Amino acid sequence: MAARFTVTDPHAPARVADPALGRLAGEIMAAAAANSPVAERSAATDPGELRAGWRTRKTAEGYEIYNDVEYAIFVEFGSEHNPDPAGMLGQAIEQNRGRRL
Repeated sequence: MAARFTVTDPHAPARVADPALGRLAGEIMAAAAANSPVAERSAATDPGELRAGWRTRKTAEGYEIYNDVEYAIFVEFGSEHNPDPAGMLGQAIEQNRGRRL
């Protein structure tokens, strides 16, 4: 005999998971900021524009972690002038891989 279930509130799973996903996005964002390089000249008095530029926002699909600083993409992935990418967000995701929500 098979069990039968009726979904009375199709949004319930998302409401339960959403706060945990938001916390995880915040933790990944904080790790990306910690992974962001800061020029030595500004490290003592200023956390650095790149490090301070990390944000999260809720989207229809979940959460987005981003940095609007114009050069962030070149630091993350490298460029012709920066062949050694920092991988700030990639490292942060890897550091949080497998975490329980």
